[in-house]
Order: sequence, then C-alpha cells, then structure tokens
Amino acid sequence: MNPPMNQTPLLVDTGWLEAHLHDPALRIFDCSVRRWIDDAGVYRVARGDEDYREGHIPNAQLLDLVEDLSAPGSPLRFTLPTPERFARAVEALGVSDDSHVVLYGTGDVQYTTRAWWMFRVFGFDRVSVLDGGWQAWSAEGRPVTTDVPRISPGRFTPGYRPTLVAHRADVLAAMEDPGACLINALAPDIHAGTTHVHYGPAGATSRPGRIPGSVNLWALDLVDKATNRFLPLAQLQAKFAALGVAGAGSVITY
Repeated sequence: MNPPMNQTPLLVDTGWLEAHLHDPALRIFDCSVRRWIDDAGVYRVARGDEDYREGHIPNAQLLDLVEDLSAPGSPLRFTLPTPERFARAVEALGVSDDSHVVLYGTGDVQYTTRAWWMFRVFGFDRVSVLDGGWQAWSAEGRPVTTDVPRISPGRFTPGYRPTLVAHRADVLAAMEDPGACLINALAPDIHAGTTHVHYGPAGATSRPGRIPGSVNLWALDLVDKATNRFLPLAQLQAKFAALGVAGAGSVITY
C-alpha cells in the first residue's frame, strides 16, 4: 500500500523496495548520469543510457536529469527547469499526484538526491531515495532486468517552493551574514582550488576555488564507501554540527 504523503520515508531500503516492486502507485527511476573530461578539459555529462540498458531494477525507468529535467538553452548544466517542463517530463513517465516515487542511481548519490530535491521544489513530497542505490541492490542479488516497462502517462500538478532554491542575490547576502552557512558539497581538492574542474562549455571562463566564506562537506562523505548507504544519523548530525549548521539562521548548499 502506498504510504500517505506525510508518511513517505526519505529513504527506503532494498528489502522494502523488492517487496513493493509491483505496487500500482509505485514509480521507480534510475537517475544515473555519465561523466567524463573531454580533450579540451571540459567536464561533460550525459544521461545513463548505457548503465540502464545493461540492467536495472524491475519496473524502473530512466530519468533524464541532463536534458528533460533541465532548462533548455541555459549555458549552465542542470539549470532548474520551469514547473511546467518538469511536470510534462514526469507525467510522460507515469507520475501522478498520488504516485510514490523511488529514486536510485548506479554512481554517486548526488544525482539521485538532486532528483529528490527537484520533486520537492515542485511541490511533490511522495518521493524516496533507495538507500544504497544500485550498488546495494545488485550486491544483494536482488532482481535485475533489461526490460523497459510500459507505463501509461500520469497527471502531475506542479507547485513551486521558492524557499528551497537560492539565487545569486541570496548567496551574496549569505556571504555577508554571519548567521548564514554556505556549504560546498564538492570534493575537498576542488573546494581548496588545488584541482580545477572546467564546468562551463568550451571557451567559457572558468575559475578554480569556492564561494568566499563557504565551508566544505563532500557529498560522498555522507555515505558509507563500502555499502553506498547513508551513514547513521548520529554521524551525519556530527558532520553538520562541526560546520556550524545547528546554529545557522539559513543554509545554502552548492
């Protein structure tokens, strides 16, 4: 049975998902993104078609974060789309207002959690992340398929929660606000500026470093490297407390 909206868990485990694979309201999405550095040193991304074709969780569909769920024409990758564009994309994949969406990926958890955040930005709370993702699912020998499911379109009513999105002015204000906390979720060497990753299109200006005043907590340090599952709550709380999150009036992550 699909949980009520206010009872939808943030995380579901592999055992729960296997037991509910055939729930009619369940929509499962593979959020995998392929990444590489091209010959010009530019960071490139593409949706995870190859991983999906090689095998996925039964009834899972591929969620396209690179194009369908990004604003077209933006010079920056993964720019948030309009609520209407998001709604059209997820409706085509069978998501309705009463669906329970479960997200996972084959690589870093950051793309799965981005998709989770996007659903919430657009007013949808019945969304969970599969703890451990594809790594845990496949390591436990749970069912895998190469079949692409046939799912009828859904009816998704988009909202918009501006408090979940920070804009340039918000970041500039936070830089001057001692009660705000800016968290860089990239790797420590990128935060320090010792490694320069060119995120923009070829020929665009790119600078190493970080937003002034920001602190660093690498997204991958929030999961157990052996199991790909999130660390216990007490350990996560300690990591954020060390950054001063508990006493912050506002928190912006990037």
